[in-house]
Amino acid sequence: MLLLFVLAVLAVVCSEPVVLAAPVNYDDLALKLCKDDTTFTIHGWWPEYTEHSWPEFCNRTTFCKFSINDVKELLPQLNKYWYACSEWNITNEQLWFHEVNKHASCIPELSLQNVMMYFAHTLEAYHLALQSQWFGCCKTNATECLLPFNKSLNETKWLQYCHR
Repeated sequence: MLLLFVLAVLAVVCSEPVVLAAPVNYDDLALKLCKDDTTFTIHGWWPEYTEHSWPEFCNRTTFCKFSINDVKELLPQLNKYWYACSEWNITNEQLWFHEVNKHASCIPELSLQNVMMYFAHTLEAYHLALQSQWFGCCKTNATECLLPFNKSLNETKWLQYCHR
């Protein structure tokens, strides 16, 4: 049943064009605390126009061709730091496919040919945040957290403030 739902959503997602509204101001490293975890996993990386306003599904026809083989070199790190929470009832691969299509497709300098850069950049930001203890920005008892970073895939720099 879940598989049929996912396939139905992908059929719509992969066919409808979306027009971007405004220039991107910064990108968010989105973190999620799964039900039985004590540390945050990566939820995703996405552009943010204004606080809590994100573009979605921007380049569907191109990014619907994403394959796990495009990031096979990163699979050990992705499985360790960017995994689907068990309560979501999806696989890691389904989560990554969703994030590529929903959010990575809205990063202007990204293409299917360099989608590995999206995952590598997100992992770099996560490790930088973890080492620098920026998870302190996350509210106490929060299950979700956003850390704003500069909007370049060529440089990973935290903007040194916390979403509230």
